[in-house]
Amino acid sequence: LNHGGGADDATNALSNLLGVFEKQLEMKVDSSHQPPVAATDPKLLDYPILFMHGRRAFTWSEGERKAIKTYLDRGGFLFADSICASKEFSDAVRAEMKAIYPDGQFVRIPTTHQLLSTEFHGFDVTTVTLRDPQLREEGDALTAKLVKTAPLLESLDLGGRTAVILSPYDISCALEKGASLECKGYIPQDAARIGANVILYGLQQ
Repeated sequence: LNHGGGADDATNALSNLLGVFEKQLEMKVDSSHQPPVAATDPKLLDYPILFMHGRRAFTWSEGERKAIKTYLDRGGFLFADSICASKEFSDAVRAEMKAIYPDGQFVRIPTTHQLLSTEFHGFDVTTVTLRDPQLREEGDALTAKLVKTAPLLESLDLGGRTAVILSPYDISCALEKGASLECKGYIPQDAARIGANVILYGLQQ
């Protein structure tokens, strides 16, 4: 999904994620790279799932917000990922959803949620490995601590149905080139599994 906050910065992330469906889940998908689609594109309603990621703040126009609302109200599902755990992007997603749904609220998905399980023929991601960059003194080598933890995913529900999933920690960089020491996010294997589970879950909404 297009926006002004780096919609195509991690160019190959989505293609690589879809490759997981071909190689590990043996599902036929078109994993070729496609340019981001505009929120106001009439074809938007043809897609059951929209994926967006970015690393900077952005704002949608009123027309774009209206189009996104129509898409979500009609059963669409949006998966958003913050490249390199960009707080600016995460905050922008939350702010835009608040503008569209003033009464809506993002809540953390609990570890008992079915999205994190194998219920939809995906992966058990109740425990994953997070790469956490460490503070350093000037001149010191950059290091990152690997932490076993539950994934941090936030959901926005509409009428009892999950409509939006946000990952504040990086998935896209890990999918594209391996997890960077500078990015707070998941190791590549877990990033792929989390992303696959979100898409499989979204197809059920």
